Amino acid sequence: MIYGASGSYKSFLILDMALSLAYGRAGQWGAPPVRNDVLFLAGEGPVATAKKRWPAWLEWQGIEQREAHRIILKNRVPFYHDTEAWEHVRVDLDQLGARPSLIVIDTLSRLLTGMDENSTKDATMVVSFMEQLAQHYECFVLAIHHTGKDENKGARGSSVFHANMDTVIATRKRQEGTELRVKKQKDADIADEPFYFQVKEVANSIVLEKVDTLAEAPKPGKSRMDWSSAEEITSILNSHGGEMSLNMLASEIAKKVGADAGHIRRKLAASKDLDWLRDGNTWRIPRQEYDL
Repeated sequence: MIYGASGSYKSFLILDMALSLAYGRAGQWGAPPVRNDVLFLAGEGPVATAKKRWPAWLEWQGIEQREAHRIILKNRVPFYHDTEAWEHVRVDLDQLGARPSLIVIDTLSRLLTGMDENSTKDATMVVSFMEQLAQHYECFVLAIHHTGKDENKGARGSSVFHANMDTVIATRKRQEGTELRVKKQKDADIADEPFYFQVKEVANSIVLEKVDTLAEAPKPGKSRMDWSSAEEITSILNSHGGEMSLNMLASEIAKKVGADAGHIRRKLAASKDLDWLRDGNTWRIPRQEYDL
């Protein structure tokens, strides 16, 4: 599991790992010089991933668009209990003759849809399901997850996620980038020092490039209305591909700050300062320079 607050670039880091493996490029992770099958279940921002982030990564790495690869990108994460959808995934992989070395689940919350992430029973069932996937394909299964309202308390939901995962990685936003720290690695020592990655603009998106160090991010304000700032709203929009309905935006903010979604929806609808982000009942980023 890799977890972090919204805007800490988790998905960008994991996409870099996945593409390095699928193209057989060492990249920043020391991937082996042979193409490996990778299944990437992009439940958040699949269009941005396919149309912007992936092409930007290719340009950054100096790889031609037509070069062969072994990544299978799906535009949703099937719910844990949707056996029919998971059977479709299995059949698709079989038809492609693919045997994944890595399966990315973006995000764990989407896998948990209809379940209680705070429940020990539900969390145990989902982690066991990930273990079954790993055993069936003899591969590494990586879930992307979020922190709760208090980032210092770690990953959101049951402590089972941390306890039962073989590997746990955390991201934390820094100025101009993020840090990555291994919190747990079963049967192995972990490094005390984090790794740092700086945002680099490429094409109409960004990549995260490893650097020696980064400055601490500014401390967030204490205002109860911080969630309604343009910076917070654009961060959430960017993490969902740059566009959301009012109801979905209000729901995501409510989950993040622990407030009533109806109250947030009314405040958003009435805010004149945020008109530039609103197009009818749709909220979107008007510029198309890059996703955050």
